[in-house]
Amino acid sequence: MIDLTPSAMISDFVLVLTTYPADGEADAFARMLVEERLAACVRELHP
Repeated sequence: MIDLTPSAMISDFVLVLTTYPADGEADAFARMLVEERLAACVRELHP
């Protein structure tokens, strides 16, 4: 049985949103975050 009470569902995570002026800079930053294990995954959203 899975415990779905609010206290059991709390986990340690951080959501960071940022903007970059150029796609190449965002790609490099995203790659560095994952390679350095500072992020488990990175999602880039393009306009």
